[in-house]
Amino acid sequence: MNSYILKKSYTILELIFVIVIIASLASFALPKFYNTKIMANVVVVKQDIATAVSSIQTHYLIKGNINKITDALHLDESVWNIEDKKITFKDGVNNCIIIEIRTSSIKSILVEVFPEAGNLCKKINEAGVVDKIYPLI
Repeated sequence: MNSYILKKSYTILELIFVIVIIASLASFALPKFYNTKIMANVVVVKQDIATAVSSIQTHYLIKGNINKITDALHLDESVWNIEDKKITFKDGVNNCIIIEIRTSSIKSILVEVFPEAGNLCKKINEAGVVDKIYPLI
């Protein structure tokens, strides 16, 4: 006797239904993942700003002067553009945040935020980073 072996398999309709469910789940998950990545970048930049201000103030307090920002701290040069007394964070090609040491009559650290520079800059501003002047003394 010849017996036919029946293979159990899925129909095309069942496969399409599974693909639709996976696509629906992905449509909810991907925006959440993208927003999480942006918020992680915001937290890192906020921490960099706090570290920069604190390190510059501490260095000035100990030494009595500051010639270069790199004397007080080291930042990731792939993220921050470092000059003598100024560091800049860019969102793409636009300046997003500038931290500058001012040693004129009032010695201070100026933090400037440009929320119109890009999406990340806007999120940084919404997270509470605003233009502010910190005293060096």
